[in-house]
Amino acid sequence: MTLTRFLPLCIHLLAVTPALAGDPHAPQLNVSFLARPEAITQNGAMRLAYEMLITNFSKSSYFFDAIEARAGETQSKFAGGPLETMITHLGTPAQQRGAADRTIAAGRSMIVFFMLDLGQSRAPHAIEHLLHVLGDKGEGHDIAVAPLLVSDESPVVVTPPLRGQWIAGDSLNNRPDAAHRRRYRRQRTRLARAAVCNRLGAISDGRRRAHNMEGS
Repeated sequence: MTLTRFLPLCIHLLAVTPALAGDPHAPQLNVSFLARPEAITQNGAMRLAYEMLITNFSKSSYFFDAIEARAGETQSKFAGGPLETMITHLGTPAQQRGAADRTIAAGRSMIVFFMLDLGQSRAPHAIEHLLHVLGDKGEGHDIAVAPLLVSDESPVVVTPPLRGQWIAGDSLNNRPDAAHRRRYRRQRTRLARAAVCNRLGAISDGRRRAHNMEGS
């Protein structure tokens, strides 16, 4: 019963298993998503905003050369500078943008903020991702992530509140200075991490009680 009570708290942490078949030295990277993407319509274009959480469980660092995302007929590839601005490392102070931002050290986690522009296309049923990473010895790895399901809710339409000319100082965007989105997403990340800690605490408490009952 204890586990059942904590399961709803983990709803925002959608874990997926990377497909690493055929890679003899597959990276020990866990890839998950904080929530199912919800479609947004802005200026007549369909967009999908979501976050990928990556944790490195190995003793080696990995460099992200590129990340590909396929949403229906829309194929996107993020590399170099554009990918650097999409990454935020957890538990580290703000640092100057550069190639180091695409490196995940041993035992660390990072969030990749996605904003896919689908143009006039409809939101797909799922999004596929392919991660291209390099090991600390330069060896390449391709990680295919299980499809991420997209919410089937009607798209949220972002428009001016009243007629006239409006200027949005910090509208829907994926720049590193998009304070509204980054702050909101970080809050959700803390809630997701707290949910995981609560669940692990419940499991530990359950095992402790079982052990005490056996010893009595």
